[in-house]
Amino acid sequence: MKINDLAQHLGISRQMAYRHKARGMPTNSIEAAKEWRKRNLDFTQTKSWRIDGNPGLRIWIRTQPKIR
Repeated sequence: MKINDLAQHLGISRQMAYRHKARGMPTNSIEAAKEWRKRNLDFTQTKSWRIDGNPGLRIWIRTQPKIR
């Protein structure tokens, strides 16, 4: 299976899929990749687990007023 297709099915970026592959994620099936992610990743460190829905630092920086 191509990394791009796997990334799309997992809902992650192509770059993140390559990082996971380098850490040992199987790329032969979606089910194997999902199981690997469940066992090896800490999902409390993802955007979807943030209590306040904070999308990340980049957005926060763009919304701050400029200091002169």
